[in-house]
Amino acid sequence: MRVRRLWPEFDAEWAGGDFSSYCLRHEGILRDLTPLAERFAIARVTVDAYLSWCDSEELVPWVEDHLTRYAAEAESISIDWPPRAEAPCWCGSDRRYADCCGIPISVTPLRAQWLSGLIHEFTAKQTWHATRAFVLRHPELLEDAAAEVLTRLRVRYAHNSASADTLDGVRRLLDRCREAGTEVAFDEQLKWKVADTEEVPELLGRAVREVEHAQRLAEASPTEDTLGAVVSAWQRQAETADLLGRPVGERSTSWLGLAVACVRRGAVTNSFEDAVAATEAMGRVIEQLSPDSPERLGRTTEHAQLYRFMRLRAETDESLDRVVDALRQDLDACPEPFKAPYLAPLAEALQDRFERWGSLTDLDRQIESYQTLLRLNGPEDELHLLHANRLGLALRQRSLLRSNLHDLDEAVHVLEAASRRSTRASTEALGLVTNLGLCLRLRYEHMGRTSDLNNAVSAHRNVLALCSEDSEYRPYGLNNLGVVHSTRYRRLGDIADLERSIQLLRESVARTSEGDPVLWERLHNLAGALVAQAIERPTEKSLASALDTVHRVAACAPSGTVHRFLIPGWQSSLLSRRYLLRGQISDLDSAITFGEQALSVLPAGAGERGRLVDDLGHSLLARFERQGVRTDLERALELFEFALAVPRARWPGLPAQLRGLARALTLAEQNERATEIYRLASSDPERGDLRSRFAAACDWAVRAAANGDGEHTAEAARHASVSARRITQIWSEGGTESAHKFGHLIQMAATVREALAGSLYEGPAIGEFAAVHALFSDAGRGGLPAAADPGLSERLRQLERSSLDSAGSANASAALRAAWAALDRASVTASPGKES
Repeated sequence: MRVRRLWPEFDAEWAGGDFSSYCLRHEGILRDLTPLAERFAIARVTVDAYLSWCDSEELVPWVEDHLTRYAAEAESISIDWPPRAEAPCWCGSDRRYADCCGIPISVTPLRAQWLSGLIHEFTAKQTWHATRAFVLRHPELLEDAAAEVLTRLRVRYAHNSASADTLDGVRRLLDRCREAGTEVAFDEQLKWKVADTEEVPELLGRAVREVEHAQRLAEASPTEDTLGAVVSAWQRQAETADLLGRPVGERSTSWLGLAVACVRRGAVTNSFEDAVAATEAMGRVIEQLSPDSPERLGRTTEHAQLYRFMRLRAETDESLDRVVDALRQDLDACPEPFKAPYLAPLAEALQDRFERWGSLTDLDRQIESYQTLLRLNGPEDELHLLHANRLGLALRQRSLLRSNLHDLDEAVHVLEAASRRSTRASTEALGLVTNLGLCLRLRYEHMGRTSDLNNAVSAHRNVLALCSEDSEYRPYGLNNLGVVHSTRYRRLGDIADLERSIQLLRESVARTSEGDPVLWERLHNLAGALVAQAIERPTEKSLASALDTVHRVAACAPSGTVHRFLIPGWQSSLLSRRYLLRGQISDLDSAITFGEQALSVLPAGAGERGRLVDDLGHSLLARFERQGVRTDLERALELFEFALAVPRARWPGLPAQLRGLARALTLAEQNERATEIYRLASSDPERGDLRSRFAAACDWAVRAAANGDGEHTAEAARHASVSARRITQIWSEGGTESAHKFGHLIQMAATVREALAGSLYEGPAIGEFAAVHALFSDAGRGGLPAAADPGLSERLRQLERSSLDSAGSANASAALRAAWAALDRASVTASPGKES
């Protein structure tokens, strides 16, 4: 070491090996050089003598040329090579040259040095498993060259009895491996050690003392090295206990200690291999236990937890595959009563792999694992809510990927059943009820059932009831409830739903920090609700609020998201409403520009596209009426014709678009086709938005009366009356609180009645609209006529919902007409002389 400090370059020549390997290499070099000269001499240089010489000569000692000069000039240290057989060896071992470096050897110096290193590494192995594995990995140890090097080393270490004995044991073992084969030789050694009863206590006691010593060091300084020493000590103790055939308790304790040690080191290193070692050690613990052992279930649960520890450190695809494969093997191998603990970590690992690769096979296996787990554990399991929620999430995910409503139905069923058992607030309960609400809203979007919407509202209300005011989960719950209220408004048209949605979404946005990545999504939801409010009730305040929020969304929403496609459509709708308030042509021009831009970017299947077509078409008609540009009328006709190219039963906005088309046809003086479209827009109340049906009938009645067409005016009035009765019946549940729902409809009925009275028309339509006006007024005050049969109104309400849900099937339509006729008769009987 002193030479290395003084002369760092010396390491390159030393090559990092032990002194015996260094001497062996130089002996070989000298033998190779012998034929090249008549005489060789070598100089034995000691550090102190060399430094003294350098001082006397005033030279720097670590310059190589100075060392060479000293060796050449100092004749007292020079000896002839090769020495005589009986002379002391040149290496300074004080043995005869013939018994030390002079022993004949046929292997090359470099290979001899490498084999010497292998032998030293082999002697450092301390367990039967480690030495066996080393020999199998390095068959070079069984070659003749290794035997020669081993003989040289045995002579060199003859003065050290412990080292000599170790090398003798190595030689005997390697000789036996050459004779009988490595497997047989090591099996013989194992049998010999087990049979040697006198050695048993000493071997195991030594291993236990090593564990205790390593643990004391690790407790004082828990570093990666000290924790690694603990792992090695427990490994030796466990292998020794197995080797000696110790009782089951001792072997289990040893492997359990190894598992704990690996976990402790893994917590520091975050190493996947440490997690694997811990899991394998716990597997050895379970192997020691009988299937009927009361301890087995607990150890199996701990084994499953170690698989989670292993999964969290699986950073590569290969390591995650190892986790999944090992779990499936253990699951297949263990008896039925002990399978449950492995199912949850297997499902979690499959979910991780699905997120990386997107393989639906992994998603299918994940669902099967959770289904089996819920079946085996039952609802009494304390983790039932967590596992039910994860199953619901996986089913919802698969339903979206495969458009499979059966999966969505099963998800709702599983989540509803689990939520009924949830009696306290917890993270699992919040997640489960939230997921239930999301699944119900998704099923409504697929099937259109109002009951799913109502149940989704209830589910998200329960979420808010479960979480406290200061809960970090509350903004998420507020957002979800606001979205589902907004969705129900679009279905039923109840302005109370819209107002409640805006209130909830505002609070959700207010509770979300500026740097939160979900802020833009919550702003987007709020903007959609505010736009709907501004369209429903256009005022300067509502329009300004909606436009400001839309601008905020445009400023923070990531580019390329589908949400950004809606922004120009919103701007178009809002500016067209502002034009109606202010009459500024610049608002109308901007609305049309934004509308055309939105149509160019909005995907063809987007649900907002129908409303956008309707708004843009009406804006073009307004500009045509204002400026008389024929191309605006032609473009509006083109847009409204789009309404006839979509499946009508699945298009809630169809009546509004048909109404716009009829208006455009009237302006284009295509009166016959306009009449046909008005009839289509107002005469089929089982499909689409009822308020738009009613508005279309009102438009038709006014235009027909202005043209002196009494027959079509009366027909339009009848359709308006049917739609009005259905609207009031659906909304009658709100009582006096629903008065605000009817304000604009009351005004619309009064306007039509006045328009008919002021025209040349004289007929029953004026009375029809007077009755409609009275019906809406009574509904606004909560004063609908009561039926003689108390169950008739409820039956009618059920049929009403059924007809909307079934998209106007023949059976629902017939039942609805029959119920209306019965209600009419009952109302006339209850109030003689009063129109119903």
